[in-house]
Amino acid sequence: MDAATIALIIQFALKYGVPAAQALLALFVKKDPTQADWDDIFAKAKAYEAYGINPPSTSVLGAL
Repeated sequence: MDAATIALIIQFALKYGVPAAQALLALFVKKDPTQADWDDIFAKAKAYEAYGINPPSTSVLGAL
């Protein structure tokens, strides 16, 4: 796997979460992924903010 592909997966993980990136990585390894496989990945992907880990109303710097 080349550096550009690794960078893409890391960027995907930062935006959509680690589980979505793991599923994306599985498609890069899969011999013949179908369009349905790709559609499934992007249907499951949600923005990292949607996980509710750091709600928009709070600030890490404001807590210091």
